[in-house]
Amino acid sequence: MFSARLSKLRKEKGISQKQCALSLGVESSKYTKWENGKNRPSYDMVCKLANFFDTTTDYLLGNSDERYKDECKKFDNWKKEFMDGLAISS
Repeated sequence: MFSARLSKLRKEKGISQKQCALSLGVESSKYTKWENGKNRPSYDMVCKLANFFDTTTDYLLGNSDERYKDECKKFDNWKKEFMDGLAISS
């Protein structure tokens, strides 16, 4: 799932694998292996990739379908307001 999502995000951004690798400061062969599923980046690089593509690490790793950071923030805010409302009602 990671490889497919990484490839999709890059294509949506309209850049080549080489351009993406250059922006991230890695060799293009290394980046290509990530997209082909032959290798995995380090945790630090997954964080860097998430920031680069303006998404979450959970989305990249397939742990969530919430793609955008803002969606997660909105949900967290809603959850907090909901929980605060429950506490007031008690």
